[in-house]
Amino acid sequence: RDSYSIPHGWIKMMKHSIKDVTMNFNMHRMLRQYNEKYYLPIYNYTKKISQNNFDEIHTTQEKQDIINSNWENLKFVDVKINLNEFITIRSGESINIVVDLDTNNIPNDYLLVEIVHQINKNTFRNYPLKFIKKENGLSTYKGIFNISGAGEQSYNIKISVKDTVVEENLFYVKWYY
Repeated sequence: RDSYSIPHGWIKMMKHSIKDVTMNFNMHRMLRQYNEKYYLPIYNYTKKISQNNFDEIHTTQEKQDIINSNWENLKFVDVKINLNEFITIRSGESINIVVDLDTNNIPNDYLLVEIVHQINKNTFRNYPLKFIKKENGLSTYKGIFNISGAGEQSYNIKISVKDTVVEENLFYVKWYY
């Protein structure tokens, strides 16, 4: 403080803070951010889906209709796992899974079949299964995942929809068990 009890160091620090904060918190930054994060993406998306007489929307609706009318009868027919339930599995070991599905007329490229591996209470990893073939009405998928870490772990097989518009609906998820 000087002879008039004015804290010049404190005032200098406050002025510097005000200068720093106003660079990041002002109307120009807010408008730029809204434009980049919201307005331009919506504009570009609207422009994209309105092309060719809204073909993308019609295609998405067709997918939705196929999935709606066939999802209930989509089912697991067989799951083969190279695992004996009475053995100890060590970290780093691989588990191979082969899944046969009755997709009930849902095209395989509409589906995402994956292993959901729970490593611990809060850690999950998803491993997509690869479509191998369709034969006698059954679609075969194969995949592999590695055990990592220690302790009790679990896994399950999940079927969901690949399409980003349709997949938002959590109704379109099926679990093996």
